[in-house]
Order: sequence, then C-alpha cells, then structure tokens
Amino acid sequence: MHVRQDGTANSIPYSEATFKSMSRKMYQHRSLALAMPRTSTVIFNSKHADWECTDSEEQSIVYSCRSDTESLPRKDDILLSTTYFIEKPWTFSVMYGCPLEFTEEITSRLKRYKQSSFHPLMFPMIFVEYERTRFIKALSVDGPRLKQRIMDLENRLEDDKNRGKRPSRDFNRRMAEKDCESTRLWIDVNSLKIGFESLKKVLLSLDEHSHTINKHKLRPDLKRKNEIVQGSKTSENIASRIQEMIAEIESKIRECEGLLNGMALSIQVEWNYHTRRDAKATIIIAQSSQRDSAQMRLISLVGMIFLPGTFLATLFSMSFFQWIPDNSAEVVSPWIAVYFGLTIIITAATIWKWKTWTAKDFQDIDISQDVEKGSTYTDDSQRSPVNNVDRNRDDIEFQTIIHQ
Repeated sequence: MHVRQDGTANSIPYSEATFKSMSRKMYQHRSLALAMPRTSTVIFNSKHADWECTDSEEQSIVYSCRSDTESLPRKDDILLSTTYFIEKPWTFSVMYGCPLEFTEEITSRLKRYKQSSFHPLMFPMIFVEYERTRFIKALSVDGPRLKQRIMDLENRLEDDKNRGKRPSRDFNRRMAEKDCESTRLWIDVNSLKIGFESLKKVLLSLDEHSHTINKHKLRPDLKRKNEIVQGSKTSENIASRIQEMIAEIESKIRECEGLLNGMALSIQVEWNYHTRRDAKATIIIAQSSQRDSAQMRLISLVGMIFLPGTFLATLFSMSFFQWIPDNSAEVVSPWIAVYFGLTIIITAATIWKWKTWTAKDFQDIDISQDVEKGSTYTDDSQRSPVNNVDRNRDDIEFQTIIHQ
C-alpha cells in the first residue's frame, strides 16, 4: 500500500524508471497508467491478461479501480491495481494514495480473514467498501445542512409574513449569502447523487463478475476439500455483501432525491409567495390608478360644464357689444336668454363630442384586446393539457388575490 503524501497530489513521488520496475515486479497492468490521471466517477475494470513468468506464460485477471474524483474531492481518493493469477496461488495488489488509518484497517482485515484473502474479489471489495464510506460520510455532512436550509426557507417566509415591513439592507445581504450557500449545497448533493448512481453501477458490474467467477473453479491446484469449501463460502459472502451495499446505495440515492426535490419545492413555494405578493401590490396600484382616473374624469366633466358658460360670459361682457343703452334704467339685459340658450347648447355639444371621442378610444382598445386574446387562445390550443391546467390554476389564484 502506497501511503498518500499530499492531499492534492495526483502523481507518485518517485521516478518513472522506479515506477516501471515496481510495476513489472508487482505485475501491474498498463491500464493503471490510464486510470491514474483521470477525473471521473468510480472506475472498475476487469480484464484477462497474460504474463511472462520465469518458466511459462501465465493467465491472470487484472482489476483496475479508481476512486470518484468528480463527485468528491481528491484529498482521499485511492487507486487500486490487483492481478490475480488463475493457475498459481499468487495475488499482487497495489493501492496508491491509501490513508494511514485505512491502511491499518486493511491489514487487520487481511489478518482476520486469512483463507479469504486470496479470493480474486477480496481487494475490489475492500475498494468499494472504502468508496461507500467516502460517499456516506460526505452525505452525512451535506445532507443535514441542505435540510436545514430547506427549513430556513420556510422560516424566512413566516418571518416575512409576520414582519410586514420592508427588510433592511443587512437582512437582504445575509439572505443573499445563505442563498449562495444553498446553491452550493444543492450542487454538492446533486454530485453525490450522481456518484451514488455510478457506485451502484460498479456494484452491479462487480456482482455480475462474481457470478461469472463462481461458475468456474478459482484455482485448479486446490485439491483440499476445506480450501474449496472456504472459497465457495467466501464467494457467497461477497455476493451477499454486494447485494446489501446495492440496497444501501439505492436508499442513499432516494435520500438525495428527497433532499433535491425538497429544496426545489421550497424555492418554488418562496417564488410563488413573492409572485402573489407582487401581484397583490400590482392590483393595489391598479385600483389606485383607477380611482385617480375616475377623479380626473370628474374634474374634466366639471371643466367641460363650466367652460362654455365662462367663455360666453366673458364674450358678452366685452366692450365690443353694447347690449343696454347708456340712458336705460334696466338692470338685467333682455339678451340674457340668448346667453343661457347658447351656454346650454354649446355645453351639451361639448359633452356629447367628448363622450363620442372617448367611446371610440375604448372601442379601439377593446378590439386590440380581442385580437390579443384570440392569439393567446390559439397558443393555448397548441399547448399540452398539463400547461392548460397550470394556466387555469394560476387564473384561480389571481382571482383569489383580487377578492382578498
């Protein structure tokens, strides 16, 4: 086991010649060089390879395993290369980047299961157990944090309803920081979900490979009955453990999906709340504008009523006309009936013309709205029934806000 030197290192701390010499003596396959620099999800490859030994050419099964470096950080990833010889009791395995505490765990496990240590899937099982621990540990950190952010979104809505006033600038800044943190948590949990799904595929591939191995003898040179029985029991235990891990990984995938859906639902609820609040404010503004418009119409009507009379009164009082002789004793001019008659006629004509003009404008507006409504109905007819149901639901919510 090659102990990790640096948390971010992705190369070995010795020369290329030393690496080639060690690879040749430890029977490491060249596929190891392809898996080492890759940044991807969990990798598990198995292939048959022939090796030139001292006296003959030996067949083997080569396993190359790479930790997930896309969903999880590189600081605790490992690389495993295992070569299992079919005709000889040899198993060569090298693990790169192994943490010190995990090295001790592997050593104690090999000492505890001496007869099972030479099973071809012993080291790949150790690898998937390590990956399982990495993912579950990461989910145990990010999962509760994302769940708390979901609850914070709900509490923020309640505080916003109870506060009833405009939030301060500091409050908005804190909320923006928490929203950024929520986005990062959502991305991390989504990456964990993808990693869990990749690990599940690796376990399924490992399970299929274990069944393939069980159909053949592990080594033809095993003649003693207890060794054959021990190998059969080990294969059964490995297959059972793989099924247990698959079930556990599926539950973790469902947990990630629940967290992601809960976060999406909370964001949607908050969005709907702010949308309804903005719609209510828009309705209040529209009602205020309607009242102002009614008052302006009343002012215009009063002006049109008094403006013709004022104009005629000014006209009749001008010095251009002499309605009453200078030596006359009359107080009221006999032409006052002309003044009132003209005032009534001109006022009525002005009001009629104003109503005709405004009615024509309203008619043009109604025609344009009907045209827009017709195009909207055409678009709605091309939509799916689900979108029409959502539109009807939005209309019902809008009518509810109006009644409130």
